[in-house]
Amino acid sequence: MRVLVIQHDDDKPLGRFEEPLRAEGLELDRRFAGRELIQLEDHAAVIGLPGFANPVDDTEAINSTRNTFRAALADGRPALGLCLGAQLLAQAAGAVAGRCDREYGYAPVELTVAARDDRLLAGLPSPWEVFHAHDYAVSLPIGATPLAYTASSLQAFHMAPSAWGLQFHPEPTVEVVDQWVTQHERFLRANGAEPTQVAADARRLDPLTHELTDLIARRFAAVIREHASRPA
Repeated sequence: MRVLVIQHDDDKPLGRFEEPLRAEGLELDRRFAGRELIQLEDHAAVIGLPGFANPVDDTEAINSTRNTFRAALADGRPALGLCLGAQLLAQAAGAVAGRCDREYGYAPVELTVAARDDRLLAGLPSPWEVFHAHDYAVSLPIGATPLAYTASSLQAFHMAPSAWGLQFHPEPTVEVVDQWVTQHERFLRANGAEPTQVAADARRLDPLTHELTDLIARRFAAVIREHASRPA
């Protein structure tokens, strides 16, 4: 089964999700938004990755990803959005995006009661200290279930039957975080995050982050297999 993976920036890959998804037998078809043709056909699911852009930007890349999510929602195809991907997934369902209090670096998210029975997030710790990098957020799509919050914004949601958005970042490995810290040192500081602390937190939280992201990925793979096995 092929999964369409929409990447927006060179330095923001699928990260920790890649190995467990491949281990579950999924073929990952990565396409760069705005650079390559993106077609949902012949894919069992779609994953939209983070990006430096904002959800209100009027660009080919942003519009293409949002439209792909809209097509997935229309036929109930499994979908997962991470940070920018989550924002575009929510917009595809009619939610509104706008500025929020900036959140950069590692900070806890609080899971809702509904998350206890969620296909992806059930059993995860609350609070969960995880990476953040955004100053835009989205409203809860109509009919969606909120799964996690911070004081600033909605952090996770589920839309039946099989679409999830995670505003926070469970996906970056320590190596990816180190790359961000090096390349975006001034930007992080300008947004209230101390780069050396971010790098230290990535290492401190690495075992738990790896375990939980692996669990989420394998659960999403199970959703994909279940959807693909249904009669046409």
